[in-house]
Amino acid sequence: MENIEFSAVVVRYSIRSVEDAATFLVYNWPVEPGKNCKLARIACLKALAGSISHGQARSLHPGSARS
Repeated sequence: MENIEFSAVVVRYSIRSVEDAATFLVYNWPVEPGKNCKLARIACLKALAGSISHGQARSLHPGSARS
């Protein structure tokens, strides 16, 4: 069998709740967190604590999917 090198692998995650988003942000994204990652984590934690709504958390995350 021939070894094939891949330059990049794209993995898609299905995030259906604030809990899913928080888990993803803590364990999977990104390797070197920056300002956007920090803001997204804070928004998720606030939503989990009930300080803001889930919709507000979604709107505060710059890369969030819009539904």
